[in-house]
Formats: sequence, C-alpha cells, structure tokens
Amino acid sequence: MSGWDERGLDLRPQGVRRTGGKILGGLFSTLCELEPGKSPVQCLAHAWETGRRELETALIVCADHELNVSAFSARCVASAGASPYQVVLAGLAALSGFRHGGYSHRVAALFREAETLGPEEAIRSYLRRGVSPPGFGHQLYPQGDPRGRILLQILGEPDPVAEGLRRACLELLDEHPNVDFGLAALSRKRNLPPGAPLALFGLGRCLGWLAHALEQYATERLIRPRARYVGVLPQ
Repeated sequence: MSGWDERGLDLRPQGVRRTGGKILGGLFSTLCELEPGKSPVQCLAHAWETGRRELETALIVCADHELNVSAFSARCVASAGASPYQVVLAGLAALSGFRHGGYSHRVAALFREAETLGPEEAIRSYLRRGVSPPGFGHQLYPQGDPRGRILLQILGEPDPVAEGLRRACLELLDEHPNVDFGLAALSRKRNLPPGAPLALFGLGRCLGWLAHALEQYATERLIRPRARYVGVLPQ
C-alpha cells in the first residue's frame, strides 16, 4: 500500500489519521469483506459469526500496553520520520517474534494438550518438563493480568477446558490467566478461525502503534539510546 500512497508521507496529525484508517481497513480486509455503511468490526463479526461486542473488547484491551517491544520499535521508526506504513511494518515485525505475538501459538498448543490429557494433567506435564505453562502470569501484574480477566468475563459461562486450565494453574502455581490466555479462550468458545488470537492482538495493537506514532511525530526528535561497554577491556 505504501508504494502508491504518496499521501502517506503526510506526517501531520490529520494525515496520520487518514493513512491509519487506510492501513486498518487494509488489514481488516485480509480477514473479511468490508461492506459500505458497516464498521470493520461489524464485518469481521459477521464473517466470524460471533458477537461484535466481544471482538471490540478484545481489540480495545490489546490496543496499547506501554512501551513493549513492538510499541518501542514503532516509536523508533516514527522518530526517524518514516511513514505510518513503515511504523506498522516495524510493529508487525516485532509482534511476529515467539516471545511477543507469536506466544499465542504456544497458548493454543496448551489448549490442544489439555483436550487430550485433561487440563490439570496438561499443566503438570509442563511442570514435569521444567516449563512454565504459557498463558499464565505477567511480570507487570503479580495479582493477575486485568486484560485476561476482562476477556474471560465477557464470555459468560466458562469453557470447561479453559476453566480447568485456569483452576489448575491457580492451584499449582498461584498464577492467573494473562491476555494471551483470554484471547485463546475467546477463540475457542466462539469457534473462531485458527490464528484468530494473534489476528485480534495485531489489529488492536496496530491502532496503538499509530497513536504512538502521532505522539512521536509531534516531538520531532530522533530516539537515540546510548550504549556503555561492559565487557572485558582490551589489554
């Protein structure tokens, strides 16, 4: 899209908002057919045969989370004066990593294992391997990730597998579900397509990256961290 949209070089607030709308529309169109008179979320809810409110909630809780790796990458690229298209590309590149957005695949694997072994045995299987069960705990939220809690609350009656995993991890590790678990539970409960948790995370976060870009463009400053050598000094 950026190759033919010269208006994307307009970094004024109104220009960024205009380009951001095009970017979001393009991303939504990869998942559903956009219809005139309907919001992208309405179209996605229709395509996925699920409730709009649940999708909107997921997108909102995923929109921003301070200066995580993708948001910081996006801000760095924006500080260089790159267009919003490149800002979003930078964010998506960081999001693709297995320690960030790609983490959702590990949570999906936990759910599949719980279907086969049972929730509690699945958690114990991870512990016996010396691996922390994915989808639980967050270094910023020792009392539980509020995003995960919100996503589970909007689902109403809990899915038996998701609820079994939640109880088992609370009992064995005293850990609570995080946002990745909440997205996986939503996807499972509403029978969303494979990859839906990462898609929702990315769509919501894309809006956050654009908001970060707006702030960064306004500073007209290049982000330039300094480094200090801490290795062995040459003799």
